[in-house]
Amino acid sequence: MAAGSITLGGTLLPAPVSYRRTPQSQGAAHELASGGETWDHLAFKHSWEVTWSLLGAAERGTVRSCWQTVGSAVWNDWDGTVGTVYPARFPLQETPRFLPGTVLYDLSLQLQEV
Repeated sequence: MAAGSITLGGTLLPAPVSYRRTPQSQGAAHELASGGETWDHLAFKHSWEVTWSLLGAAERGTVRSCWQTVGSAVWNDWDGTVGTVYPARFPLQETPRFLPGTVLYDLSLQLQEV
């Protein structure tokens, strides 16, 4: 995978216009008798939000087919952070833009590592 590119399930996705990766602590909280709280940290997982703007039909089809994957897929982001995700867990946000003679699409995809 080239630097600055992203793949989902082995498919190279178009370059996004917006990209956010957020690390999240996974674990369980427990209330103490004193009223305090303790946290059992298990692992750090990531969530991603990726946005594309003005995609043509072919690029939109690539993103949609990856999102419609049933089961898990490997996500490989722009700097090599890899995670297993369930692409269809969150809705794919699509906004058509009607331009003279064509329709282009803005898409937004959320992914969460499992």
